[in-house]
Amino acid sequence: MVQLSVVVPTYNEGGHIVSFLSDLEASCAGHDYEIVVVDDNSPDGTFRKVETYAQSHARIVPVLRTKEKGLATAVIEGMRRSRGDFVVVMDSDYQHPPEAVPRLLEAALSQQADCVVASRYARDGSVTGFPLSRRVISWGARTIAILGLPVVRKFRLRDPMSGFFLVRRDRVPIGELRPRGYKILLEVLARAPLERVVEVGFAFQNRRSGQSKLRVKTQYDYFMHVWKLALRDRENRRIAAFTLVGASGVLVNLAIIALFIERLGWGDRWNRVVAGQVFLLGTFFAGVIAREAAVLWNFVLNDFVTFGDKRQHAHARFFHRMLRFHIVSLGAFVVYLLVFYPLIHVHVHYFLASLVAILASFFLNYRGNFRWTYERRREAQHP
Repeated sequence: MVQLSVVVPTYNEGGHIVSFLSDLEASCAGHDYEIVVVDDNSPDGTFRKVETYAQSHARIVPVLRTKEKGLATAVIEGMRRSRGDFVVVMDSDYQHPPEAVPRLLEAALSQQADCVVASRYARDGSVTGFPLSRRVISWGARTIAILGLPVVRKFRLRDPMSGFFLVRRDRVPIGELRPRGYKILLEVLARAPLERVVEVGFAFQNRRSGQSKLRVKTQYDYFMHVWKLALRDRENRRIAAFTLVGASGVLVNLAIIALFIERLGWGDRWNRVVAGQVFLLGTFFAGVIAREAAVLWNFVLNDFVTFGDKRQHAHARFFHRMLRFHIVSLGAFVVYLLVFYPLIHVHVHYFLASLVAILASFFLNYRGNFRWTYERRREAQHP
């Protein structure tokens, strides 16, 4: 049985693939290894060079794909063809240094890890040659993964975007992987039953040759991939439902206030002049009614949809839940004001101030209802 399989997906890597394979073999010397190179029929002749090199190097396994393209699916094909107890996934452009491969295997063995992530942001990790724009994109992508995927938070990963990692082969349900785009590690983390995941720092280098495959479509595919994986988690689905219900409540609010002001003419009624100031009482009362209608709308939808599974075990009855929902909503509104106006006062742009305030009030609104409005009955705590 092979101890280590290194899966290397390639496309137009002909300028350096032979030297890379030679360096990788030197790094893996002393281990029972194989190197599975999966090429997507590169027009620059990468596969021919790999095939020629493999004729005198028995540990090289060349795989040519002509009907499918894509890094993530190439990795899956390489895993399917591999025989090792451990599988390392890496690029061949030297951004992932071959000499780091034994360190991943050593970490897996010494720490009994199911997965070892080569991290640019862990201790001893570094990034060379990233412009500011690429760093911003990387930070944004990492933040999305951390916020969206519970498994990333569970293992406290700092570089879930890494394309350089090792995984115990028997832990990967290869037939269940459904990647989109380039970030195969996210798919493995989300679908494999991993018990221990660790990070090992490495120096991310400039590529020797070839071009970056980062495109707008790549970023879109990444976002949709994270979204798909995030919705596999029940609490993520609950948050998404709570968000959509809240958005529908905004539409209800706007529709009601437009009805009273535009159709019923409340904007012109009950105006009062006090100490030279005009008080638009009609508009005020229309706003109060519209907000109450939106809160009731949100409560009913959340009660039956968002928290439907918690409703039957909730301590509070229907009208008590409604009252609690109102209290939490009022508290969230107060938090919005307490965040928004101080930020405006220190000259933060109103759009950014409003966004921060919305996020703060949303967090209180969701957590307050999750933990208090739908608090479980004591007899239901331990089924």
